[in-house]
Amino acid sequence: MRGPKYVEQDIIKKVCYAEQFQQHKFKLLNTKSDPHISKKHILLDNDKYQQIRANKFYTKLQVDLQKEQRLFKENAKILNRIVDIGNQKTFSSMPKKSVTRQSSANSIKSLNLSYRKQEAKKIVGENEKLMQRLQRTPSSFRNKDTILKDYKKTLELKNRISKYSQQNQQKMGKIVERLTKTTTNPKYSKINQSRTTAPTYKNSALSKLRIEPDTQQQKLQFPRIK
Repeated sequence: MRGPKYVEQDIIKKVCYAEQFQQHKFKLLNTKSDPHISKKHILLDNDKYQQIRANKFYTKLQVDLQKEQRLFKENAKILNRIVDIGNQKTFSSMPKKSVTRQSSANSIKSLNLSYRKQEAKKIVGENEKLMQRLQRTPSSFRNKDTILKDYKKTLELKNRISKYSQQNQQKMGKIVERLTKTTTNPKYSKINQSRTTAPTYKNSALSKLRIEPDTQQQKLQFPRIK
């Protein structure tokens, strides 16, 4: 067994620590919260809880109502189908009558039929008036001859330009051929080399000539100002 490394030998300190510990325990046992603050928290918590419960209740009601509406719609569709099937059976059992266009037109009449006829007549009359105006107005395309002349001139110019360009191409081709022939011949190559190289004057009289600078510089005298 190992004992504690440090043992308090001062008895007064031990007694003080014991009293402090007991006071701390007494405070912990007798602690109480502020009643006003606790009531506020409780009320807020209750309000939140009630709101949550109300929201849940309303959501459940909404879900139930949506389900009921869907069921009502489906039931209505089924009933309509059953009624249609019954009507088809009764219609098939009854004697059939020959249905013509006149009878169908007489049986079904729209409320706006007269108004539609009037509008159609108005539209037809307006279109006829526009056609008459267009026929009466003279054509604005009077300078037909001048336009045709200009067109012919443009065609002639195009032909000339195309011929001129072809002739130029032929001339350039001939010039290129001549140049290629001259470069391949040895005579022309020697002449070109002699032209390109600079002349030398080693043994000529010009090589012996030398330009010497004037050693005696002429002194210029200016009059002195006293």
